[in-house]
Amino acid sequence: MDYKKIKTSEEVYATLMRQHFGELRVFSTFSAPDGDYFGDPNVCRMMTEYGFDNTDIPILGIETTWDRQVENTYERVNEQHKYWLCIGVSD
Repeated sequence: MDYKKIKTSEEVYATLMRQHFGELRVFSTFSAPDGDYFGDPNVCRMMTEYGFDNTDIPILGIETTWDRQVENTYERVNEQHKYWLCIGVSD
């Protein structure tokens, strides 16, 4: 089964994470804290999707991006967050 991403708010994301704390598991993750060399090497990216055990698709996800800083790699300049819900689509 495949899924599409539906943009949502930080409040919806936080509510689902809080309500299902301990039940949600990491479905997938991508980390490029030194620059995304598969995309823009000047943008750092962290992305994680969460779902329940024994399911085929995640239910929600978050992506955080920030500008790469060569001098200070720990500072997250222009940090932005995107949130989404995952909706299953039939094959």
